[in-house]
Amino acid sequence: IAPSSRGLNEKDRIQFDKETEVFSAHCAVLFNNAVLKKIGLPYEDYFIMMEESEWGIRAGFSGYKNYYAPSAVCYHKVGKSMEQISSSGRVSVYYGVRNWLLTLRRDYGAVKFVLGMLLHFFILGPYYIIVLTAKNKIENIPPYFKAIFDALLNKTPNRYIKQ
Repeated sequence: IAPSSRGLNEKDRIQFDKETEVFSAHCAVLFNNAVLKKIGLPYEDYFIMMEESEWGIRAGFSGYKNYYAPSAVCYHKVGKSMEQISSSGRVSVYYGVRNWLLTLRRDYGAVKFVLGMLLHFFILGPYYIIVLTAKNKIENIPPYFKAIFDALLNKTPNRYIKQ
């Protein structure tokens, strides 16, 4: 199960007006201090993208529940952090892929991590090469494969963080 952006780009028709248990948060979250003390902080090496989702997954697997609270108000400009980075497309590709694979490794175990790696190597990798080439975004292909290898080696390169 992967986190998703619930309601993103959907018209508000009161379909999200009920408090609901969700698998994991994927945007803006409030962390419970007692849970933070028990399972730890979000991983620093995620840097950007998926840090709150991974933490919610970890909390869920530790027996805690994640809730969507419609009465809470939080203004979140999706992608605003990426606007500050000149190579945002490459950074987004890199961290999106790398952090999801690290989440598989850390939270789902070796079998699902290996399956995720195989999926990226043999199905998603060729697909992304075709799509990115067709969209004339071939500069995003090397970060995609670097993300896969860095997740495999559990590595965070400084050059992708300091843009």
